[in-house]
Amino acid sequence: MSETYTRPLKFSPEYFTAENLFNEFVEALESTGSIQTRIFEDQLRQGYMNAGGAILDWYPKINPNVQAAKRRAISHCTERGSIPEAEFQTPTLRDGLITIDDSILHTLPPAHVVAQWIPEDEVTLLGGHGGGGKSYVAMKIGVHVAIGLDLGGLEIQQGKVLFVSGEDSATVLRYRLGRICESMQIAPTKLEQKLILLDASDVDAVLFDPDVGGETHSLRWISEFAERQSVKLVILDNASDLFGGDEIRRKEVRAFVRSLRTKLARPGRAVLLLAHVNKASAAAGKNASSEDYSGSTAWHNSVRSRLSLIREKGGVRFEVGHQKANHGSMAEPVSFEWVSGVPVEVSVAKKSPEKQLRDAAAQAQAEAKDKTDKTALLALLHDFDRRGELVTTSTHGPFTVYKQLSQHKAYPVMVTSQRLTQLLRDMETEGSIRRGTVRTASRKMRDVFVVSADTAPNEARDASDHLAQQGGQ
Repeated sequence: MSETYTRPLKFSPEYFTAENLFNEFVEALESTGSIQTRIFEDQLRQGYMNAGGAILDWYPKINPNVQAAKRRAISHCTERGSIPEAEFQTPTLRDGLITIDDSILHTLPPAHVVAQWIPEDEVTLLGGHGGGGKSYVAMKIGVHVAIGLDLGGLEIQQGKVLFVSGEDSATVLRYRLGRICESMQIAPTKLEQKLILLDASDVDAVLFDPDVGGETHSLRWISEFAERQSVKLVILDNASDLFGGDEIRRKEVRAFVRSLRTKLARPGRAVLLLAHVNKASAAAGKNASSEDYSGSTAWHNSVRSRLSLIREKGGVRFEVGHQKANHGSMAEPVSFEWVSGVPVEVSVAKKSPEKQLRDAAAQAQAEAKDKTDKTALLALLHDFDRRGELVTTSTHGPFTVYKQLSQHKAYPVMVTSQRLTQLLRDMETEGSIRRGTVRTASRKMRDVFVVSADTAPNEARDASDHLAQQGGQ
């Protein structure tokens, strides 16, 4: 071996067992940048040489792909038999094999957070010229999702929204949101705990950088935060600030979108990624081609849905067109016009007072239905708790919270699996229920729903009364 290493050792030669190396190496990959990782690898090489080992046969060079590096480390340790195989699970192609049986006939179509536009579990791209209003439109979409209000005739699935801005400061974000609330005549407090604004303009908010191994600490942090907060839609503004690779390199673009899909969009969430248009489309305005994104065609090919903001030159109107839809039919363009500096759907801008009253009545009816259904669900959870039965939080797989609760005769009618998920998230936000972790009789850890100890007495009383009216159990 021709290489010589003179760095001081972090550990004594006796430390260098396969198990210790695996644990320390993966920890270094997950928590540091490439420079620190390479320094650590040097220490490992020196330690192996001092202990009489030839380490270059198992890991000759740092792999810039973190997941590939972990797989190599795991494979090495498995071959040595130093770590039980059950202690780690790395996704493989075998994990992607799909079972085909009669249940496939009952498979539901892909759900959407915004009908046709933004599918769950996927990344949607919104392209637009700089200064054209795409950040405003994206925030408006976020407000509609947060309060469950349809947008431009498109049905909305209500859920918590995280808006990440790598471009604009907190002052700009607050100003825009305030203007949108004024134009929609809603109180900002209605968005509390439903819309989260994250100013990432003054920090290194790059989510994917091929030069440091791909996925960054910022992506991991946002992913964990979105999970803890039960976020339904993550809006990323925008690709030029959050992508550290080359926009024309297909491999890097595909890897970036794949990371957003696996780390942020799944399971049960959606990602809306904003991006600038190319120069030709920016100059062409409303006559821009359908391929108006900046960079390689991998942007179009990697996402499952793509939207395009096309403005009229010198006019007050623009439209959001649907350029790609892999999970359903494409939507008709939604037209907006600038009203006092805020984008408003043309249909809303011209809505009559009578129509506004009807819509307000429908909204009040929907809110009343939500309250009734939440009371019924709270009663069910009280009943399960009384009997000592655990209520799973799972929304995917063979045993879900919907399958468990819907078997009960007091389960509220017309509450689908998708609507149940939305109602339970609202109840978590409101504080009437929470998630907990318990150890089952088989000594396995399971995530469950628990009725909060501080649930208001009148809520508990209403729930008990509801269950009694339904006959209880």
